[in-house]
Amino acid sequence: MIRDVRARVATDEERDRLWPKFVAFYPGYDFFFQRNAKGRKIPIVILDPR
Repeated sequence: MIRDVRARVATDEERDRLWPKFVAFYPGYDFFFQRNAKGRKIPIVILDPR
């Protein structure tokens, strides 16, 4: 299935809500990626339907 979407970076509020779900699904997001980012926030990209 192909869908037309628009990509955007999650707001801080969306990211704060979604990040724990990402880590629950794959703990490596927090362990490998976030810790290696040295204080930078890993962005979450939201795909909104057009």
